[in-house]
Amino acid sequence: MIKFSNVHRSYRIPVLEPRWKGTFRNLFSPEFKIKNAVNSANFCIQPGEAVGYVGTNGAGKSTTIKLMLGILQPEVGEITVMGQHPTPLPDEVKRRIGVVFGQRSQLWWNLPVQDSLELFAKIYQVPSDQARQSIIELAERLDIGRLLSQTARQLSLGERMRCELAMACLHNPDLLVLDEPTIGLDVASRFRLREFLKERNRTAGTTIFLTTHDLGDIQEVCSRIILIDHGKVLADDSVPALCRQLGNEPCLQFVFSESLTSEKILAMEDLLSRIYSGFWTLETTGDFSATIRFPRGLSVHIERVQRSFLDQFTISSCTFSESLPLESILRRLGSPVHTKNSSTGHIPEIGTGTNLLRIARHLRRRFPADAAINLLELAEQA
Repeated sequence: MIKFSNVHRSYRIPVLEPRWKGTFRNLFSPEFKIKNAVNSANFCIQPGEAVGYVGTNGAGKSTTIKLMLGILQPEVGEITVMGQHPTPLPDEVKRRIGVVFGQRSQLWWNLPVQDSLELFAKIYQVPSDQARQSIIELAERLDIGRLLSQTARQLSLGERMRCELAMACLHNPDLLVLDEPTIGLDVASRFRLREFLKERNRTAGTTIFLTTHDLGDIQEVCSRIILIDHGKVLADDSVPALCRQLGNEPCLQFVFSESLTSEKILAMEDLLSRIYSGFWTLETTGDFSATIRFPRGLSVHIERVQRSFLDQFTISSCTFSESLPLESILRRLGSPVHTKNSSTGHIPEIGTGTNLLRIARHLRRRFPADAAINLLELAEQA
């Protein structure tokens, strides 16, 4: 269905300096920087698959969609969509594709939604009887029946997104490309949209290519996930396999009755160093919760750690799990996880005394040599 082979696409972005001196400099000797939006991307999507395409803002998701649809052309590499090169796509292939851009509307701004849908059906040469039946079915499934008589300018963002999805599915496409379709949707509408996409994929065999920042969409709709960061594909696997390979980490999560201070975080680190000799990481999320993670495949004295924390700190709840949520897995793949000190809002860097002290303690436990002692002295000075 879709194949990317070593695809590369970059942008030439001007470097603009402020004020009048910068204006003259930009006018007579402009500077540019190159941003690699898609960098040597390789993946293949089979017919009937539901694939989540995930990445941070600016990772290259929208550029990938534009390359796929023939809006942009790759500088290097080859793209095929339904056996055709998308530069440009033939009309018979375009009729088999439905697209939703969360930030751009296909609805005519001053026309009722009903008229927009009927006009869209005419453009895609859908027979009138089939178009009317499709509108009735989509209105029921997406709960937009009361919106058909309203103009697009009168719709909220969530209502407009449901109408956009109905328009994209009106001609029964084989490929559905969705760029952040759940933006602005409430909980009930998001659930209805996910169920609609799952049913569409299961019953009609529609191939779904979904980009989103809501990982609930990925877990509910998609069977496969592709992670992209700065244009590079970092991971490409099924959602269960990715969670099984990278998420099997034992961890303890504590919710404290009092807010976490820097002194309390240091006390937790000291306690962990005394009662557990292996490697661990301590992460704080918010003002009242902390998570201790241990390496995969190692036997951990969970009960001892749990009992020691309950004895020394005022804790309202404690939970133990052996798997990471998908969000944590993707965050670790895409960027390093930092430990946040909630009392100051400061994210420690690898040069601060706290982290040096932690590293020195681990070195001293494993390698009781002069290097560890010197590092410990340096940490105490910092």
